[in-house]
Amino acid sequence: MFDLLLSIEKLFLFSLCAFFIILTVRRLFIRRKILIFLYHGCLFIVFFVLAMGGEGVQNADYDRLEKFIQLEKNNQLEQARNNPKNYDTALQIDFKNLKNSNEFRKHIQRYDSHVDKEEALFIGWLLAFIAEISGGFIMLFNVLLRRIKNK
Repeated sequence: MFDLLLSIEKLFLFSLCAFFIILTVRRLFIRRKILIFLYHGCLFIVFFVLAMGGEGVQNADYDRLEKFIQLEKNNQLEQARNNPKNYDTALQIDFKNLKNSNEFRKHIQRYDSHVDKEEALFIGWLLAFIAEISGGFIMLFNVLLRRIKNK
């Protein structure tokens, strides 16, 4: 199921599919209130970590790209590749795997869509959670209306 979700390119469709899957799983399998709370709590933790963790990695990649570009502009990239101990571990790996800043930029852009999809999953959870709360309020409102009519 998640392979299908990850293959969807448009974020709106991805968010919509995530919303329906999350809500359908909840409606079909989980009935007790404590389990509903645990379900949404677990989804919140997982999707929040995915969204924020992915964004942090993405930001770190762009910071390393800036350093890479600076080294390229100052013609120090080859020197940095020959003496990588002065740089952090992630940048050392980038020196080994990537030839220039254009290749680095393409590498980052390739993974940007995955981070966007993780954020869309988080949005899908938020929509499902809001729908859950709205459903609870509607049920409460119906109970109150019935009590008023019966009096």
